[in-house]
Amino acid sequence: MYDATLRRNCLGFVELLAQGIALISPTMTAALIIPVMYGNSGDWSWLSYALGTVMLVFVAFNLNQFARRSTTAGSMYLYICRGLGITAGAIGGWSLIWAYLGISMAGVTGFSIFGDKLLEMAGIHVPFAVLFAACVGAAWFCAWKNVQLSAMLMLFLEGASMLLIIPLACSRTGVTTTCLLTPGSRVAAIYGMNEVTEQYGTCNYGPNAQFWPALEQGGMHVTGVDSDGDARIIELAQHPFFIGTLFQPERSAFKQVVHPLIRALLQAAWAR
Repeated sequence: MYDATLRRNCLGFVELLAQGIALISPTMTAALIIPVMYGNSGDWSWLSYALGTVMLVFVAFNLNQFARRSTTAGSMYLYICRGLGITAGAIGGWSLIWAYLGISMAGVTGFSIFGDKLLEMAGIHVPFAVLFAACVGAAWFCAWKNVQLSAMLMLFLEGASMLLIIPLACSRTGVTTTCLLTPGSRVAAIYGMNEVTEQYGTCNYGPNAQFWPALEQGGMHVTGVDSDGDARIIELAQHPFFIGTLFQPERSAFKQVVHPLIRALLQAAWAR
């Protein structure tokens, strides 16, 4: 008779830590969540994290109690069946299967897309189907060969990704900069001046200067640059109100001040 009981002490603390880190969220979310949280919550960000930590502690406690009572393959399905009956167990089991398939498909597709872009930048063309199959094959091999290998590989890849992403993202969090506005532009008229100081709450990304001429030909103009000449504000001339910024006007709410761009947006919407 087949024994579905899971082997004890297969994963140590380091492997469990690796799985926990890898499964918290995709790497990009982990890299960006702190500045995004601060950008929305300001000085109260600590309370959001505190509440989230408390909820995670309760979830971890429940999972710990569940694992002590039912440590078999398919234990979640069996647990539901024993508590709510076979119909609820079947619904829960199939829901888990589809959820796992959805998560795995998102991960494999993401790997294939980013891998294709990376190889394309290096001048190498690999069919999308090959990358997809390679990812599925590698994931299956790691899971089949040794769950410890799979856990440690996840930790290594997450760490490597974080080291590459963190320097790119969020490098301007909380930084103030001076923007020089184009005289006669809509933003200059809204501000009533040609030089303003704004605060960044997210990151250091921006449009590549070599694409500015293409934007200009399409009617989109760079009407605000920082002291280094990098684009920080764009606007579409023929649109009733189309202004994009790389800073966050809504952060003025922390000072109980209505930002000029937000006021202008509301006035334009009201006029329509």
